Amino acid sequence: MELDVLYPKISEAIRKAESLEDAGDAGVYQAYLEVSELEDMIAGLIPLSEPEGALARRGALRAALVAGDLQRARELRGRYEAEEGVTTGFRRELAEVWEAARLRQASNLALDWALKGLKTEVAAA
Repeated sequence: MELDVLYPKISEAIRKAESLEDAGDAGVYQAYLEVSELEDMIAGLIPLSEPEGALARRGALRAALVAGDLQRARELRGRYEAEEGVTTGFRRELAEVWEAARLRQASNLALDWALKGLKTEVAAA
C-alpha cells in the first residue's frame, strides 16, 4: 500500500480508537490493533533514519501495547531494535514507550480496583 493511501487510513483509525477510548467502548482494543498494523505498514515504507519513520515505529509499538497485544508489541520492539542503523537513542525511545504503557496499565488497574471497591461500599451501605 502506498503512503498516500495509508496516511488517511491511519488518521481515521487513530480518531476511531481515541473516540472509542473516550467512550469506554470495548472495541477500543481492536481499534488500537488496527492503528498498530497501519503504523507498521508506514514504518515498512519509511526508513528509520527519517523522523516520520521513527514516529511510525513508536506509534506501532504504542498502539500494540494499548491494544493489550504483548506478543505483537514484543515482536515489533525486537524487529525495530534489530534494524540496521538503529541508534541507542531510538532504543531508549522504544523503552520509554514500553514503560509509559506499563505505567498506564498499572494506573488503569488501580483505578478499576478503586471503583470496584467504591461500588462494593455503596452496595453495602
